[in-house]
Amino acid sequence: MAILVECPECRRRLSISTKVCRYGFKLAKKSGKVYWVSVYLDGTKKRERIGTSKAAAKQREREILKLRAEERFIDKDPAARMSLGELCEWYLKLPEVVAKKSHRRDIVSIDNLCRLLGKETKLNRITPGQCESYQKLRLAEESCIHPGEKIRPCTVNKEITCLKTMVNRGVRHGKLKENPIAGVKKLIENNVRMRILESIPLSVEIL
Repeated sequence: MAILVECPECRRRLSISTKVCRYGFKLAKKSGKVYWVSVYLDGTKKRERIGTSKAAAKQREREILKLRAEERFIDKDPAARMSLGELCEWYLKLPEVVAKKSHRRDIVSIDNLCRLLGKETKLNRITPGQCESYQKLRLAEESCIHPGEKIRPCTVNKEITCLKTMVNRGVRHGKLKENPIAGVKKLIENNVRMRILESIPLSVEIL
């Protein structure tokens, strides 16, 4: 947390304790200086332009410190507050989702997603890398439908698609800002079916 001053000449943002900028301009005697507040929120460095009043910058700094102490961060990403379990519970109660023919399939997918990704995991912690790890873990598990076989890629694709759909729906309803896993690629599915044609004896008429 710091207050910065922008030099009117070089436009660099410097600590308010800096007396001279890199080009030799004395900041104390310069008019038109602009003050900024620099703060780390959720591990990200952010800067807020205040204006030409140093007193206003200090007041803003005190406000941010108070809000941070109360864990009410300014412009905080909603994904840092909502867990995967909360998103799933909200999603499954939507009327349009309840009416889906694939509603039961969605419940199965969500159960697996919560089991491996963690029901309490905050949505901002679910990354494309974690989704790829999820895909590998699921492919290594035994199939309940096909004994003796592993989970098929098409099943894993349905589950990741379900996760993307939930996040996208959350974005449309204003619960989330963006979908960070939109770029996760589907697994290659082997949809080739082996067909065996029965040979039919041909009758040959000899003239």
